[in-house]
Amino acid sequence: MNLKFLQSMHFRSSIIIAGLFAFLFFKMYNPNPVNPEKEALILQGIISSIESVHFNPKPIDDNFSKHVYKTYLERLDNGKRFLTQKDIDQLKKYELQIDDQVNRRSFEFFNASLPLLENGINKAKAYYREIMEGPFDFNGEGMIEMDGEKRKYAKDDADLKKYWKDVLEFEVMSKWVSSMSERDSKKDGENPKTDEELKQEAIKDIKKRFGDWFERLDKLRRSDRLEVYFASISNYFDPHTDY
Repeated sequence: MNLKFLQSMHFRSSIIIAGLFAFLFFKMYNPNPVNPEKEALILQGIISSIESVHFNPKPIDDNFSKHVYKTYLERLDNGKRFLTQKDIDQLKKYELQIDDQVNRRSFEFFNASLPLLENGINKAKAYYREIMEGPFDFNGEGMIEMDGEKRKYAKDDADLKKYWKDVLEFEVMSKWVSSMSERDSKKDGENPKTDEELKQEAIKDIKKRFGDWFERLDKLRRSDRLEVYFASISNYFDPHTDY
């Protein structure tokens, strides 16, 4: 089997799955009820397409299950901003069951993840609203890890709230320091704003930025999360196979 033929098979894989999703998501679009039959049909289409166009596809086994479990959770909450270690512990039992669920076209793991994520987003939103009312402490010492890949999940809700307080204070302080530096660089400016005025502007700016972000999160539907789950499945067979 030559290289061009293999490349052609991978290319057709992406095209077939893209077409499948474009059609089925359009047909199933409905923001309210869950439709297990149509979701199972999409999953069936993905697996059938992969099996028909991939040369010697990898088996759906425990290795598959581990990959989907890890990849999906990383993409679902890629900054570790919402889920706690307690949430992850609840989902851990599914780590070696996803292959069986996919083979019978069921969604126990996916369904279990959604209320945990939704609850985590709602908690984060409440923390954000409370913290942005102040007061702010810019005298604390210590480091905050902003890289989600390096940071561990918060142990519990109290730890998650501390993370949000640290992040928001860091964002406000960074904006405030930047504004003061910009002001000070304009030596001949008239009526420069005071440090306090710039601090209040920084608070207002960060409050709006995160408020807009939470509004966008609120608009995500089950089908958006399902897209992430299906992509995690597809990428196991080929990192370039997607929809």
